[in-house]
Amino acid sequence: MIRTLLDRVEEEAAGGIWPVIVAAGRGERAKASGLECPKPLATVRGIPAIVRVLNAMRSSFRPARPPIVIVSPETEAPLREALRGYDLNFVLQPYARGTGDAVLCAREQMRDFAGHALVVWATQPVLRAESVKRAVKLAVLFPEYKMIVPTAMMERPYAPIERDPLGRVESAHETHLERVKVSDFGESNIGLFLLRKEAMFHELETLHRELWREVEMRYDRPRGELGFPNELIRRLAGRAGGVLAVPIGDWREEKGIKTKSDVELCEQYVSEIG
Repeated sequence: MIRTLLDRVEEEAAGGIWPVIVAAGRGERAKASGLECPKPLATVRGIPAIVRVLNAMRSSFRPARPPIVIVSPETEAPLREALRGYDLNFVLQPYARGTGDAVLCAREQMRDFAGHALVVWATQPVLRAESVKRAVKLAVLFPEYKMIVPTAMMERPYAPIERDPLGRVESAHETHLERVKVSDFGESNIGLFLLRKEAMFHELETLHRELWREVEMRYDRPRGELGFPNELIRRLAGRAGGVLAVPIGDWREEKGIKTKSDVELCEQYVSEIG
């Protein structure tokens, strides 16, 4: 029902959408699994994962500006080569300090932009244009919210959303990195986040000031990294106009590439719903 209603909305979000594709990181777990290329360049049915993400966005809306691709020293050269000919802005995250730190690296590039940032992982090749469109339409229907989180109901959610008894978003976790117990069934984000740009960088800059330890050159977190999106969800949850999470995706879209074995499963899912 929600999906049907959203598919009838035709307006675009005021101020435009600027995609931010996170393709940074060292990829140590992927290398250890036998994946010989950066995760964003793993081919799924003959197409690199990041290209599938770009195609989903291109089919969904007209970006306000060329997508920003956040890279690391390890991924910059191969990504630039693979994406030659695409109209993109590359931003470097010099050190692997987490996904939140990676997004924060785009603040100067986006300083004069007043719309919504659409943040997505470059390793989500199953993501469909339909889900991207619906997320953008949610921003049109609910402009008061600072953060829109498309979700899906699924078995053993990797990045579960927690709600209070009234159904409001209360918190979010990542079961692998935060070592949270995996539930048998629940609601998970699908690796796509739409945020009002000013609110996003305000919260990330505040977290940086609160958590950055200059002497150790790391964040005051167990892995020394600033995460995304859960750090922001936990800050905004409970506030009026904070986080709107809506189950508008397919559970298979949640599957990202973290190790070599994920590629085959992503190929299966793309063939089923792509």
